[in-house]
Amino acid sequence: MRFSCILLFAFWPVVSLANDPEAQGKRLFALHCAACHGDDARGSGSVGAALEENPADLTVLQRDNGGTFPVLRTVTKIDGRTIVKAHGATMPFYGYFFKGPVETLHTASGDAVETTRAIAQIITWLEAIQR
Repeated sequence: MRFSCILLFAFWPVVSLANDPEAQGKRLFALHCAACHGDDARGSGSVGAALEENPADLTVLQRDNGGTFPVLRTVTKIDGRTIVKAHGATMPFYGYFFKGPVETLHTASGDAVETTRAIAQIITWLEAIQR
């Protein structure tokens, strides 16, 4: 019994993270997006100074879209369906990288947007940090 309790608590953070899309989204953002957009997603990443255009402040997407988070536009910029200019080229897109189970998000009007679980998790975190 004592051994099983130790195992349970040893893996508790891993289980919690796996079941928390927002926490997983933050982790994925830190790994793949923060170099340009910054850990706080405000466009202040260390690579930003070398870019022709400043990375977007992703904490104001909702404000800049009339108070509604732009789910479809954000998903398509991450997965590469919409091209984003940066440093005279396109922002790296991660559709190929974030392959995996498909999840459905919904826009404010209720339209379904299919994407991968990883991108859905990043979107969940971005929605949570809007100011």
